[in-house]
Amino acid sequence: MAPPTDFSSAQYWSSRFESETSFEWLVPTSTLIPIIDQCLESVKSCLRNDKGGVSVGDGGRPVEQGSQEEGAEQDINILHLGCGTSSLSSLLYEYLTERQGRSTPSDDKETQLAKASSPGGRYRIHDTDYVTPPTLPPPPIQFHLIDLLDSSSLSAAATLISSTPGIKLSSTDPINADSGGEAISPSEIETGDDTPFNLIIDKSTSDAISCSSPLPILSHDPKAPTDPVHRLVYNLSRVVPKGGRWLSVSYSDSRYDFLPSSLEQTKTDMGQKGECQLGWRVVKKEMVATTYIPGGRRVGSGKEERIVYEPETGVWAYILERI
Repeated sequence: MAPPTDFSSAQYWSSRFESETSFEWLVPTSTLIPIIDQCLESVKSCLRNDKGGVSVGDGGRPVEQGSQEEGAEQDINILHLGCGTSSLSSLLYEYLTERQGRSTPSDDKETQLAKASSPGGRYRIHDTDYVTPPTLPPPPIQFHLIDLLDSSSLSAAATLISSTPGIKLSSTDPINADSGGEAISPSEIETGDDTPFNLIIDKSTSDAISCSSPLPILSHDPKAPTDPVHRLVYNLSRVVPKGGRWLSVSYSDSRYDFLPSSLEQTKTDMGQKGECQLGWRVVKKEMVATTYIPGGRRVGSGKEERIVYEPETGVWAYILERI
């Protein structure tokens, strides 16, 4: 029997990208657009309320003050995890710019870029992966090579994006600076320049990371979980402000069962200082597709060809809120 595929291995993805040019995991972008719209409305509502005073979020939850000037429009940064050869970011960019009326099909690329970079609030889409895919996204979408299980890698990208919008990280080596530094818990991070990503999107990236072996305890951050998915959740809380959203699409119907899913559970999950250890709660979970093929799936070829009947598997979309 062949050993199971290690989807968390950089070697696996490097080998796969040698021949793969385009592949969409789980569901097409069109399935996710309405859910992304919902997430963006939540993010924009939070930003509108956050104009120099304490705003109120879901269920009357206070949200930390921000530094937005009255009437100013804040850029919304979208981070697409594990982009691979997916066209999600390109299609999402087209959808958002057309919806905003900042570009038309007749505009050339330079005109589209100029309109997307016009003053005021705008969407910035950032692709990221563990290894470099065969084709990088077209401008103004930026690609960042990041190890999501290394908080220093994420933080370095966040700092660059905040200080110099649009700058690219190296496309050859992921930032990896797992050196000793002062540990910061998710609840200690304030909304501001250090937390630039308002919306996270991933399609099965958490599934791939779940294939990883347990991670070592960090001497400089002993609170960081050793479970790979828990570490992912913990690390992402460092680069997303409170009120931000994360749309995670997964094969698993229990991927985030370790997170609170209601205000009551959130309060229970809080520590003595009113801190949520992992920084997120599940606000919505729904099945968006199934993998069931009624007539079975034909595999092999020639004399080796056969029909394989597989059990129905759900595809789940989770909306998580940074708390």
